[in-house]
Amino acid sequence: MSTHTCEQTSDELVAFLDGELGDEERRPVADHLATCLTCRRELEGLTTVQGLVGAGIGLAVSPRLTVDEDDPSVSVIDLHDRIPARLIGLVWHSDRHRSAAAEAFVDSAIAVCRELTAEPAAA
Repeated sequence: MSTHTCEQTSDELVAFLDGELGDEERRPVADHLATCLTCRRELEGLTTVQGLVGAGIGLAVSPRLTVDEDDPSVSVIDLHDRIPARLIGLVWHSDRHRSAAAEAFVDSAIAVCRELTAEPAAA
């Protein structure tokens, strides 16, 4: 029986997928995934996006602050003048735990939006 919770598993899914967990850390995540459909679906979603982008079949729209523009394996296409400004919302399944990474992203997105909507400093 798995002793890992959905919250613990969700927090470790990216590291699990990337092979960054040692055997001791990987085992409880794998055990939990074997018994939890919700967490398996979350892992499948991560696997699909990562696989498509990694294989060069897909692409991801990401905030620029999440991209290392000096990374030679990344191409950045500036969409600033090509599409109108958008309202951005964050969406997740209400029955899923928001991981620490998701919480940090929400906090960062709110901070960036505040900066973008702030009045320009007087010159």
